[in-house]
Amino acid sequence: MFDSFKDITLFKKTNELNGYVTEFFDNLSKAGLLFEEVMEKYKGAKKKEILFELLEKTRKLERRNDQLRRSIEASIYRYTLLPEARSDVLRLLEKSDKIINQYEKILDSMAIELPDFTPFKKEEFSELVEKSVKAVESLVLSARSFFVNPYQVENFIHKVSYFEKAVDELAFKMKQALFEKKTLELSQKRQLKDFVEQIESLSDFSEDVSDSLVIFAMKRII
Repeated sequence: MFDSFKDITLFKKTNELNGYVTEFFDNLSKAGLLFEEVMEKYKGAKKKEILFELLEKTRKLERRNDQLRRSIEASIYRYTLLPEARSDVLRLLEKSDKIINQYEKILDSMAIELPDFTPFKKEEFSELVEKSVKAVESLVLSARSFFVNPYQVENFIHKVSYFEKAVDELAFKMKQALFEKKTLELSQKRQLKDFVEQIESLSDFSEDVSDSLVIFAMKRII
């Protein structure tokens, strides 16, 4: 058995890489916090200023993570990481990067369309956002464990699946209720359905990454 985390840290001799990876997943967490803030404060066209402000912050995080991915890739090949481990790390970062891209995509769509979310029950919409972000954050915790102590990965992975299922159930209920409303035009129903599915996809992306992460972690343990 290992005496300490540093005995099994993937990049235990490369502080540069550890710093890059830590910042990468910090930024993914920050993007989730920004997303929750937008959804809490945004009230349609009357509150579009907060949307544009937080969208720009999210874009900066996304651009920084693109830079970090390139830096991590370049650094990995300078050190003696096994080829298979290199591949796993790069695939993990590539898959995780899709999540922060999705945060940006949703906010971009909102900035263009300025949707009105009032047809949704406020509690349900808030819960959809909250649980979607929690799925991402559970993935972030799992990914951090992969680099420090792969034995801990499964302690967080199951939470990703839990939140993904909860989001799926809630999203279905919201879309069903949306199309039962007689007062909304079909075009508005379709627009709002699309936003629900975009938010829902955050947990789907998280589960997809977590499925791969389990395999990557098992390779390190065996």
